[in-house]
Amino acid sequence: MFKHIRISGVVLFVFAAFSLIGGTSNSGQEGSILAVEAVPNEILIKFNPAISAALVRQELGSLQGSIISYHGREIVAGAWIESNEDERSFLGDPYLFHVRIPASIGVERTLSLIRSRPWVEYAELNFIGHIDVMPNDTNFPLQWGLNHEVGQGGTPDADIDGPEAWEIDTGSSEVIVAILDTGATATSRRNTARTA
Repeated sequence: MFKHIRISGVVLFVFAAFSLIGGTSNSGQEGSILAVEAVPNEILIKFNPAISAALVRQELGSLQGSIISYHGREIVAGAWIESNEDERSFLGDPYLFHVRIPASIGVERTLSLIRSRPWVEYAELNFIGHIDVMPNDTNFPLQWGLNHEVGQGGTPDADIDGPEAWEIDTGSSEVIVAILDTGATATSRRNTARTA
């Protein structure tokens, strides 16, 4: 378990280091800032909330791209309406945008342009982060039904191979699980013969 935590920490450190390197590159080659895995043709832009909504709309329109809302719907960037929560990329911040850029324009050129604006707090690639799916629960080794290792007693490998399954898939928020319970309990009475 600690090995997985240590590896995750190293991966996060490397990811942060590459993010800084990728964020400061000024090379003219399209692939130069793609040293780490990122979603093609997508960037994240954070505008200073002190500027007007009209200026944000103008800047977004100049990108010739589309805003991806938190619903996954694409909206014409220049048609953004500040008060419409359905058009937000992130519910908690109306000035943070997930933008899809046309491939013909390219993300590096777009980032170079948008970072030069004084009202942009930051602009970066839409990096893909991978995390370790092993639980950090200190009692996880005791849950032999999920992962039964040699030395825990009982039948070796008598588990459902939870960690192996999580490497393939971790489920979906779209799956609905229902637990049906009547709330009633059944009791049984047993007649016992009493002997005197």
